[in-house]
Amino acid sequence: MLHQHRILFVLFPIVATCLCTHRAAAQDLSDTDVRPVTLTGNLITAAENYSIPGLDTRRPVNSARLYFNPTLSIYGLQLPFSFVLSTTERSFNQPFNQFGVSPRYKWLTMHGGYRSLYLSDFTLSDAVILGAGAEIDGEWFRFRGMYGRFRRSVEEDTITGLLPVYKRMGWVASAGLGTEKSGVDLTFLHAWDDSTSLQRRPTFGNVYPSDNLVLGANGRISFADGAFVVDAEAAGSFFTRDIYLPKVEDEEVVTASGGLYDTHLSTRLNVALRMGGTYHAELWSLRLQYARVEPEYESMGALYTQSDIEDITIMPSVRTANGTLRFNGSLGFRHDNLFDDRLATTQRVIGSAVVNWMPDPVFGIDAQYSNYSMSSSAGSLPVNDSTRINNVSESYSLTPRYTLTTESMQHFLMLFLTRQLYTDQNLLTGAASDNDVFTAVLSYNGALPSGLGFSSALQFTQINTAFITNIIRGYTIGVQYAFFEKTLNTDLSYTRNLTKASTESDTDIQNLVTVGARYRISGRDALELRFQFNDYEAVDPSRRSYSGTMTRLQYTRSFGFGQ
Repeated sequence: MLHQHRILFVLFPIVATCLCTHRAAAQDLSDTDVRPVTLTGNLITAAENYSIPGLDTRRPVNSARLYFNPTLSIYGLQLPFSFVLSTTERSFNQPFNQFGVSPRYKWLTMHGGYRSLYLSDFTLSDAVILGAGAEIDGEWFRFRGMYGRFRRSVEEDTITGLLPVYKRMGWVASAGLGTEKSGVDLTFLHAWDDSTSLQRRPTFGNVYPSDNLVLGANGRISFADGAFVVDAEAAGSFFTRDIYLPKVEDEEVVTASGGLYDTHLSTRLNVALRMGGTYHAELWSLRLQYARVEPEYESMGALYTQSDIEDITIMPSVRTANGTLRFNGSLGFRHDNLFDDRLATTQRVIGSAVVNWMPDPVFGIDAQYSNYSMSSSAGSLPVNDSTRINNVSESYSLTPRYTLTTESMQHFLMLFLTRQLYTDQNLLTGAASDNDVFTAVLSYNGALPSGLGFSSALQFTQINTAFITNIIRGYTIGVQYAFFEKTLNTDLSYTRNLTKASTESDTDIQNLVTVGARYRISGRDALELRFQFNDYEAVDPSRRSYSGTMTRLQYTRSFGFGQ
């Protein structure tokens, strides 16, 4: 009765707390403001000249492209198209390769074609289904269901080594009671591989037809006018790796599934659970969350679920009464090897903090810190110093900013400081793995009512490793001006970068000059011309010096009919 107790243990508190699910977006046919038919989009034509002698860019010197992206809308149903014509390629893309529609009328939504429905993280979350389904959303009752193909078949190719894939079919149904504040949803998913979808059985690759039944519950309940919210989600997955293996009468699995599932020698039962509580006060909030996903848990409707983890996370949030100071944080502890069957256990500590301080409308500071540490300890076997994992990744950033607006000019000054560190505390590998990256950028932007603008920036980056230190220094200055009632926008900028390695005595120098102009012919038409000169002088013969230009002429037109 072990498996049955595991499922009851995770499902009972969820059903008791009455949880609810997410809603899928669709085309609302009951909206009288929706236009019957519209055609919108844009047309872009561009010609480029890219000439940098001495640098092998594998890029044509002259090229031209045309992009045409119309979108046809029929009662809110979007049908996007994409056409690309160029001197090097031609392509036509339309949505019918994977086309889906979800028309909605009042409380009824229909699904057809390729659809990706979200029911819960552990049952159906990211699988794309080719089929048909429906949703009923009442005031206190909701139902969702869909049947179709989860995956198409692919034949084996022994020459190229292409592994075969069985066609996968399935259905999912979810029923719920309650509202968005308090409700419960039960989900059933059954998916299986069609063993007859391949012309012959695979000869290599350990590919077998599988079968999967998932039972899940999820939702939330709120107390004290929404001040305290409890939410949870749990699921049990019966997964058969190879349906060709003989059936067995596993009483624990049969009892846990209620006799709804045929068990084979390769059938296993795994459970996933996540639950949490959030308290909202006027000036602060606190959330506690616990998650446990057993090893080898998987659902054919949730393709990217991470298994063999157990973690607990605390997430506080605080702000002052006037809103000038805000703090958001997160601290989590995670480990694997839930069944103590791995050679080693890995522990992770994940923390982050964000502080926003804005004492005045013209001045503010953003600060951020994140920490990700990972270590290993003994599992089924002891861990020696040469294989022990013990490292820390840290990131700091500080961004003060100042804005001043007067009748004569607008100023914006910002300093961006960031540091990223990786520390390997392993006795053998630590000395060669540590690295430290520091970056500082000071930027200024100014604008006059006449349309004249100025910009400048200073940059410094230092990269420290066990073997070398690289320092990059640079600055950028620019000017912008708008002519003819701001229909013609022009800009000119110059950038100079100096790169020096600790193993070299000289410095690489890069100079960039960029000139641009954009003329707005009308509300829908614009013509743009950009020119860039790039000169790079390398002191090390292993790096190639080069000098060249890039020119781009582009015309853009947007359109809309039936709006």
